[in-house]
Amino acid sequence: MSAKKMKRGLLSEEKEVDGFMVLTVQNSNAENKHIIFLHGGAYVSEGTTGHRVIMEKLALAYNFKVTFIDYPLAPEHQAGYTHEIIARAYELLTEIYKDDEFYLFGDSAGGGLALAFLQKLRDIKAPVMPAKTVLQSPWLDITMSNPEIEAFIEKDVLLDFEGLKECGKLYAGELDLKNALVSPIYGSFDNLSDIKVFVSTHELFYPDCILLQGMVKSAEGSSIDLSIKDKMIHDWIVLPIDEQDETIHEIAAFLLED
Repeated sequence: MSAKKMKRGLLSEEKEVDGFMVLTVQNSNAENKHIIFLHGGAYVSEGTTGHRVIMEKLALAYNFKVTFIDYPLAPEHQAGYTHEIIARAYELLTEIYKDDEFYLFGDSAGGGLALAFLQKLRDIKAPVMPAKTVLQSPWLDITMSNPEIEAFIEKDVLLDFEGLKECGKLYAGELDLKNALVSPIYGSFDNLSDIKVFVSTHELFYPDCILLQGMVKSAEGSSIDLSIKDKMIHDWIVLPIDEQDETIHEIAAFLLED
């Protein structure tokens, strides 16, 4: 991710946390509504052009401030350090942009990371909690142990079941694979405010998203809106297709709704 590649009309501010980039973009009409974006890539891959395009569209068309955290990746780094960097970046951002309302947004592995970080912020009683959270095709359980996933292995044309499990182990490091920091499906869902989830009927993560829906609905102080797309490819929001714009519009509408 690079500020130099962003579209004209966007103002960029780049900071570092322990050498990891924290890039904020906004247009000249930006409001005090600030999305923190955690990208997907199975915890082993960097952000892509698709992630940059999402940032541009949210900033240019909907006047959000959008911050991309270039968080530590496996196998060089593990989840404990990744969460440390994200927490420090979040603290920095909430100090710099004191008047902003913050939201978390993550796709795929970034979706799992966003939910895990949201749970962590609640547990430490952070002075600034995200008002809303959006999860796109989130990877909620790195153990991939939900027996219903097997029925989706052939349907999902992008994700590799065994490969994901190996990536999850690299990311977890010394943590138990069912620790909520790496598999937030095993965490508590009380007091997480409003969550919107996008998932397809043809991806490996569909069964766990259905499971998440039930867990959040039975929790206190949290709500969930599950948007199910028929036969879409995993994490379609990063692709240059019509459904990308439709989903970005749904995200903006959710975040801007009172």
